[in-house]
Amino acid sequence: MSSENTLQIQLLTFGYKRGAPDNVALVMDVRFLNNPFYMPELEPMSGLDAPVAEFIAGLPETDAVFEPWQAWLLPWLTAFAQKGQRSLTLAIGCTGGKHRSVYWAERTANWLKDVDTIAALPVRVTLTHRDQAFW
Repeated sequence: MSSENTLQIQLLTFGYKRGAPDNVALVMDVRFLNNPFYMPELEPMSGLDAPVAEFIAGLPETDAVFEPWQAWLLPWLTAFAQKGQRSLTLAIGCTGGKHRSVYWAERTANWLKDVDTIAALPVRVTLTHRDQAFW
């Protein structure tokens, strides 16, 4: 599958305390979600761990914002693809880049993989947790 026939979406998580990344098409700030860092049993884990994911998924604001995020993101990606853009980086940040941004990016990646095509292009999603070395 050549890149000109694929919409490549890179999801990049980061922690604001180490600075926001450059050269991204979009930054989503998920610091509005309660921070698992302040819960002693969740702090050593990341958004990849089930207890953290369950905690974040259980917050009322998670679905209240994730569903509109999906509804906004799909036409936005479609418009970019229709203009010939074949590669986009979406950055998702929280304070440390360990819990909330990781959960949000993983959930977004799973959803985008299910979307399958955008503007008649196959979708290829990659995910990088920039600050993982600091976990």
